[in-house]
Amino acid sequence: MKITIVGAGNMGGAIGMGLIAKGYEPSSITICDMNEEKKKAFADMGANATSDIREGTKDADVVIIAVKPDGFETVLPLMTDNKTAIFISIAAGVSISFIKKYLGEVKVVRVMPNTPAMLGKGMTAICSEAPVSEDDLKTAQDIFGAVGDTAIIDESQMDTIVSLNGSSPAYVYMMIEAMVRFGTDNGIDYETARILVCKSLVGAAEMALASDEEPATLAKRVCSPGGTTIQAVNRLNEYKFEEGLYRAMEACSKRSAEMTK
Repeated sequence: MKITIVGAGNMGGAIGMGLIAKGYEPSSITICDMNEEKKKAFADMGANATSDIREGTKDADVVIIAVKPDGFETVLPLMTDNKTAIFISIAAGVSISFIKKYLGEVKVVRVMPNTPAMLGKGMTAICSEAPVSEDDLKTAQDIFGAVGDTAIIDESQMDTIVSLNGSSPAYVYMMIEAMVRFGTDNGIDYETARILVCKSLVGAAEMALASDEEPATLAKRVCSPGGTTIQAVNRLNEYKFEEGLYRAMEACSKRSAEMTK
């Protein structure tokens, strides 16, 4: 299977690296990018690298479009020679119908990964429509399984998924920043505070995944009446922590809908 990745930025590069790390033959992967250093990095691993999108995509079995949304109108017309590939878009705000407007009735899969894919720990939501087959969908799952886990959704859910999945690492990083700042303000050195906070969040997330109980119930289990944690929880409720986060995600989803073309 020949895979071409158009755009070797953070996400496109992570996908390419992940595929090679998972055992995909480097010579079956082509990177299309203008950046010479990025091309050389993949060429040094045995992958193909080119600046010519038309040449790089014409014989591919899978084309992963990893450019920014405003670049689609430039790159899509250069892919029209290929009518049989599975075209996979990772961009927010670019609908399947928009891609088909340029490429015709080809197989299009739309995905929403997130930045932990750079560590092989990403989460990718995947949607498609005819003529994409179950086997085609499985191919997309296998590819993004190289950089984390996947979930199948309907395209109508994508604006919500952008907020729930694609953008959500930013909310977590802001929480980490606030918690680490409290530690350093109270005499803990930065690196110790960072590790304590990050490891605690990883552990809490793993517990939430492993448990059949709702997160709210797990939160209550950390609290003792009159103890320390309940004081923090009460203050978070006072400042409407959950409501603020909910409204932030609402704004993110609304913006995704406004951007969609």
